[in-house]
Amino acid sequence: MIGIIPAAGAGERIQPLGCSKELLPVGSRIIHDRERPKAVAEYLVERMIAAGADQICLVISSEKTDIVKYFSERDYAAELFYVLQPRPLGLCDALFRAEAFARQHQQVLIGLPTPSGSLRMPIVPRLMP
Repeated sequence: MIGIIPAAGAGERIQPLGCSKELLPVGSRIIHDRERPKAVAEYLVERMIAAGADQICLVISSEKTDIVKYFSERDYAAELFYVLQPRPLGLCDALFRAEAFARQHQQVLIGLPTPSGSLRMPIVPRLMP
């Protein structure tokens, strides 16, 4: 199973920020006996892995190098990789950017924030051969 996290948007409604909106700290975790902030996107990655994803594709814009750096400094039980969305043209465009990778899987998780701020992950069966 593959997880897709659309993360190319600029988050204009919550600007100015010093980082990508997906890296906003929400809660914390313990690393080497020290409490460290945990990014909102990290919860989504962990939930996708717990649901059975062995690959996670983050669809990002070229300005979001901080996301690549953040996740490259951590180890996960799934392969994380990135697809570039040159312009933030919405969810459908982000999914089409990851389509070539999703075709290799029977099920696809799509990581979406809900209006209440919680996270949901619909499982979409592969519709095309």
